[in-house]
Amino acid sequence: MKANLLGRKKWIAYALVAFAVSTTCEGKVLHDSAKLTESDFPQTEPSGSASTPSSGLQITVDESWHLDNLDNVASILNETASYIYSHLRDSPNFQVVVGYDREMGPISLYRNGDQQFDRVLLSNTPLEYRPQIMYQFSHEFCHVISDYNRIRSTDSKNEWFHEALCELASIFVLHSTEEPALKKYIDDYLEESRDTLAGIEDFGTWISSKEEGLRTRAAGRHDRKTNAVVAYRLHPLFKQYPALWNTLWHLPKSDSTLAVYIEEWKQAIDDQDSPLLDRLQELLLGTSDKL
Repeated sequence: MKANLLGRKKWIAYALVAFAVSTTCEGKVLHDSAKLTESDFPQTEPSGSASTPSSGLQITVDESWHLDNLDNVASILNETASYIYSHLRDSPNFQVVVGYDREMGPISLYRNGDQQFDRVLLSNTPLEYRPQIMYQFSHEFCHVISDYNRIRSTDSKNEWFHEALCELASIFVLHSTEEPALKKYIDDYLEESRDTLAGIEDFGTWISSKEEGLRTRAAGRHDRKTNAVVAYRLHPLFKQYPALWNTLWHLPKSDSTLAVYIEEWKQAIDDQDSPLLDRLQELLLGTSDKL
């Protein structure tokens, strides 16, 4: 028991040095993209409630939630993932084990060795608060479908862009529910970013003026306001063309500037998706609002 307690304290101390978790006065936890590895965290067996809305997707809720009945959380997680997964071609295989840690989450952990599943930690309060579970998990699920173990966002100068895409996932999911209360939840939470976007006349010029600062690792990771501005800029495009979610698996592992990065991304995707990335490129770097 003492050894476990000491190990827990050592783990918390390490994680607090590695990254900071930002909160608002309402207790809502913002995403931190600092990806530690599985070995940095206490191991909890992935033996909780599981559900598979599709043959290629398996989401398991582990015992770290300390709930008598894990089915409700599992149901929310599967509903959340389904709004994006339903648009992915060929039912790709993803195994995601979801744990709970109020201090460390939300976070996606890098895999260890030949580990066959991805582990995500959430920190929603209270434990079964559906809007926050959906907000946090949609963001982390976006990292999973972006092949984050390969692109290693935390080592990339384009981490800010990966974070913006995953903030977009949260907006996309909560709007896709068609539940006014859930759309209001995220739009109110990110109201400052929505107001900023409304005041931008030339988005290409605006993002160009921001990019150098965003590519600085610490600034890019924690500039949630700017990430959400980019996310809301792209949301109408993803809403109209949800097949765009298929392109995230092909995000380049590259430190190129955004203009070059998108060109590299276009070279990696399926031909059928190229016109969609052309539209994304114009929305981010051009002056047109046309979808």
